[in-house]
Amino acid sequence: MKKTFIFKVMTTAALLSAAALPVTAAPAEFTDISGSYAKDAILELAAKGIVNGKGDGKFNPTEAIQRQDFAILLAKTLKLETASGPANATFSDVPASNYAYNFVEAAVKAGIIKGMGDGKFGTGQNLTRQDMAVLFMRALESMGYVETAGKGWSLQFSDRDQIAGYAKDSVAAAVELRLLQGDANGAFNPTGSADRQAVAAVASRLLKAQEQIKNNGTTPSQPPEKPPVKQPENQKPSPTPTNPGSSGGGSDSGPSTPIQPDTAAPTVTLVSASPVQIGQNVIAKSSEAGSIYLVPFGQNPTSRELLDSLVSVNMASKASAAANTETAVPTSALFEGEYKLYAVDPAGNVSAPSAKILLQSHALGMPAISFAKGDTLVLAYDEELDSNRVPSAADFHIYAKEGSSSFKRAVKSVAVAGKTVQIITDSPLRMGDVYEVSYHPQSPDASIRSTSGKLAATFDHVQAAFASDKQLFGNLIAEAQALYDHAKENVGETTGKYPEIAVEHLNEELAHAKEVNANPEADAETIANAYNSLQTTVIELNNAQVRPLALKLAADGFVLNGTDTGVYIGASSDPEYYNKRNIKKLIQITRGESENLDYVHSYDPEQGVFKLIKNDETVGFIAIESSDPANIAVEKDASGNAGLIVKPKSQPDNASLVFKLYENGTVTSIVSLPIRFDQEAPTVTGATYGDGKISLSLSEPVWWQYNGIYPQIGIKYAPDGVITDSLPDLKFEDDYLYGVSNGDTAFAIILKPSFMENQLKSGGKFRIALSSFTDFANNAKDRVVEVDVP
Repeated sequence: MKKTFIFKVMTTAALLSAAALPVTAAPAEFTDISGSYAKDAILELAAKGIVNGKGDGKFNPTEAIQRQDFAILLAKTLKLETASGPANATFSDVPASNYAYNFVEAAVKAGIIKGMGDGKFGTGQNLTRQDMAVLFMRALESMGYVETAGKGWSLQFSDRDQIAGYAKDSVAAAVELRLLQGDANGAFNPTGSADRQAVAAVASRLLKAQEQIKNNGTTPSQPPEKPPVKQPENQKPSPTPTNPGSSGGGSDSGPSTPIQPDTAAPTVTLVSASPVQIGQNVIAKSSEAGSIYLVPFGQNPTSRELLDSLVSVNMASKASAAANTETAVPTSALFEGEYKLYAVDPAGNVSAPSAKILLQSHALGMPAISFAKGDTLVLAYDEELDSNRVPSAADFHIYAKEGSSSFKRAVKSVAVAGKTVQIITDSPLRMGDVYEVSYHPQSPDASIRSTSGKLAATFDHVQAAFASDKQLFGNLIAEAQALYDHAKENVGETTGKYPEIAVEHLNEELAHAKEVNANPEADAETIANAYNSLQTTVIELNNAQVRPLALKLAADGFVLNGTDTGVYIGASSDPEYYNKRNIKKLIQITRGESENLDYVHSYDPEQGVFKLIKNDETVGFIAIESSDPANIAVEKDASGNAGLIVKPKSQPDNASLVFKLYENGTVTSIVSLPIRFDQEAPTVTGATYGDGKISLSLSEPVWWQYNGIYPQIGIKYAPDGVITDSLPDLKFEDDYLYGVSNGDTAFAIILKPSFMENQLKSGGKFRIALSSFTDFANNAKDRVVEVDVP
């Protein structure tokens, strides 16, 4: 079936990059567009010098476009004047020396391009889907085809709120014209990038529209002006006689009577029953002679010129009609979808639209369902399939039937090849089981379709038995043998290796499978059981393959106060202090789904790295670097300490420590730990008493023990509420206990029962003197807090 303009929606509508090179003769055929739905349009534009290939005879139809390259294509397509540009550049990032300067400025002059709003055009940025809609709609508006104002209210996409305000009307108009559509989940993806092939069809239709304007001498939305009738001198103008439905004038003699122009619209009647197969005619009648138009249901043309413009871009179809006579309107150039009819009389009056009629493609026959391997189900049709129409995983539902119960098998991916659709599941299909398959496409443009345009019918709960098959069994044995041969030569605990016990298990299952396969008397159930057991073992060994080591942050930042001579990072298990950090508190080691692996971290002073050791074998190492070496240095410690030293030279805002994990000489993981600077000492933000407990809230966490020194406190109590220096201090352990809590951001003093019974009085007061309260950046300041006893 013939592909038409932008109005047939492509799943990922995008834009085509025009090469900024001298125009050369287009190749007779690009080598990489045979499967592109826009092949004809691409060759047409290349022949006209609007687009070029990318070298080596290739076009790269799925490559993204940048904004300046689209400006070149748009200017060429609209035949804008690009021989020279203005003296002063409109945009700071498109100077006169830029290869796209004249083209961008031409589009600016035409009112199509307005830039990013900050004096820049956006050179080097990929064009987004929403900006694509804006630029194409401005081009169509400049030609009089569409009006976009006020259409944004009709947007129904789930992410419509993410579409920029300036683009909503244009996106809605583009969707109405079937230039763009959303994805299978009902989202538009307004900031998504673009590809080259989709826009080729659009640009091709723009060329045809431009040619129509040139040939008609007017825009499609405006009727041509009639030349004035020259009156004889000294004679008053008289009304031009007209006769509705004819071209004759008044009588030759006697006084003439002016006849009123024809302003009555005809009526149109749909005769065909809906739906109509594409390629067959839609039959309709008009109450007057003239023309009948078949247009998309979403279009609302109000003039013959607008109707003809839709026909010119293959969006609508037209047929001449005699009054009250059945008229055949062709459909072969149209795409499936909802349409309506209009009738137009010779005076240009447009009828009201007809009832809705559905055009649909011929249907493909039901597919044969089979199983290619343990995770692949195949739908085989009787015609070659369009490889550009690939259904999504969500289009299929597969259930394993076990008695009256059903168990869903999730679909991982779908591929189209030749006459088949291959459905890959994310869990194994078991030989001997029965499966139910349903197909309901989420998006019309991704529906299964033959190269001749036939659509695959939807279907529900079609059963398919995964019958015992010795050929598939033999294929699995060959696959398992190849895996075993590889795995037995790669036993170990480093990346890419296989655990020895898993390799041996596969060898045992493989021997059993070979024995069953060689037994001519093995029944279907025995074959199925051996197949399923071997398949499970193959999957287990593949999953057991040792995954690369990876890093995960164990802290939210590396704190410095900016005045230190250096802070060490080591692997010692000694208690941490501000100027001595343990690498295990900063990062964790993972492998696959295993979290925080307990490797021995051993610092190598010669290399300045931390080796990871398991079972006396070095399995990798970690290097630490600074993201800003000019301001934060990470150096080997010259004094012989077992670690690296971090030396702040200044206090940059965005510095970090970069941890790189190497395995088998290759970097397998990189994480960055932000560096934070802190020179403020912790403060007491609240103090309360209740039920024998004095609670102090702190502004930030504090060290419970710093460099062997515990926080120091002195507590005085006055039963009468008058605190003096002469009062004795309460005694630790005799009168109270204390400690930090709540993530080290609270300090609690617990009064002993003996103190509460013998000394505590209502209305009394505590004075608490705090010292050696050090935060994680080694900041400390003595504090005195008073707390009332209720």
